[in-house]
Amino acid sequence: MNEKNITMGCLIALLVWFTLAVTGFSIGGFFLIERDFDLTVCITWILYAICVILFFWKEMIGKYITGILLFLWISVQCLDLTTRTQEGIAGYNLLFEKTHRIIPPSNNFPIPDTYHLVLLFLVTLSLVNVILTIIKTRQRYANE
Repeated sequence: MNEKNITMGCLIALLVWFTLAVTGFSIGGFFLIERDFDLTVCITWILYAICVILFFWKEMIGKYITGILLFLWISVQCLDLTTRTQEGIAGYNLLFEKTHRIIPPSNNFPIPDTYHLVLLFLVTLSLVNVILTIIKTRQRYANE
């Protein structure tokens, strides 16, 4: 399996997982993520879906655009988690109080729920794979 197929698998897994934020996902009393039909989430989902399509059909430009979006996405997520005030942490915990958590919430710093932990992992994994695809493609063209 080549690096493009692995990267596409990561990008599609992230798209499916991210779709859960738009649709919500719960079984009985188990809430993985509540429906977040927020304009920002919807616009980000559309942009990301376009990037995945670009990566697949126009890899030469798509990999760079996808890499930039993933880098911005992980940067915003990390800034959001590291710059919250005490009130912001309390609001974050209140907003996601019904969702499933692997790690219990804290009043001192924001701890993502299970959905957001997996989301951060998939964004990071996808970014690393896009970067590796860019590097390997450039090496391949340099050797030709």
